[in-house]
Amino acid sequence: MVRTRVGYCGGALAEPTYRKVCNDEAFGDYAETIQLEFDGAELSYEDVLAAFFRSHDAERRGKARQYQSVIFVHDAFQRDVAMAALERYPAAHTKLEVATDFWDAEPYHQKWLLQRKRDIFMTLGMTDTAQLLEAPATTLNAYAAGKLRADVAAERLARHGVDDDVLDALFA
Repeated sequence: MVRTRVGYCGGALAEPTYRKVCNDEAFGDYAETIQLEFDGAELSYEDVLAAFFRSHDAERRGKARQYQSVIFVHDAFQRDVAMAALERYPAAHTKLEVATDFWDAEPYHQKWLLQRKRDIFMTLGMTDTAQLLEAPATTLNAYAAGKLRADVAAERLARHGVDDDVLDALFA
């Protein structure tokens, strides 16, 4: 994974916020979602969808549009691959929709697990919330969630130019 960020997609009005999506009917067409950037040479779209279905209960119905299981596609290829994936999960309540504009969620929603492990976050010298949207934060969030081994996280961070002294402090 190159980068992830949480936000809102599927709605018509500009600039949704958590408060608006939760409380304002005019923003009730938005779903909370994750935007992924990935290197197709390292990870296929099929792999991304397999991880999507492994990581949540697609058979559970969201009580509101905000919490529905939705795959937002950007082109015909993604649509076709997603449709094939959905056929393998006949009990899924996942919807397939054309992606609308994606709006970043508020900083306190970004890399939620990483922000709760301030020692890791601060070891990287991250002081700007915009850094939560960058690749090193994505790697560290996966590590904080127990989804990446330390050696894999260290290797990815090194590729992103994280200093050896910082890596030693994180993984020693």
